[in-house]
Amino acid sequence: MGVIDDEAEVEELLRDMESRLPIPVRPVRELVETLTRGGVACRPNEDLEIGSVLYMGDIGGIACGLRVYKCWNRRTEPRKS
Repeated sequence: MGVIDDEAEVEELLRDMESRLPIPVRPVRELVETLTRGGVACRPNEDLEIGSVLYMGDIGGIACGLRVYKCWNRRTEPRKS
């Protein structure tokens, strides 16, 4: 199977995205549900951040590391107002 993505374009896009980090985002309902099942409570209107980006290849594309520091882990600490 051949390469789909152009390496130079990928590197340029990653550099551009990295220069803009952290990127503010709001989670969609499905992500809120996934995080909640994993023990991290957040709300759809909470501000989160993309803190890192990583190229996962032609099939995986660009993955984003999500910072959920404003959310809380209900398994280990009480909710702070």
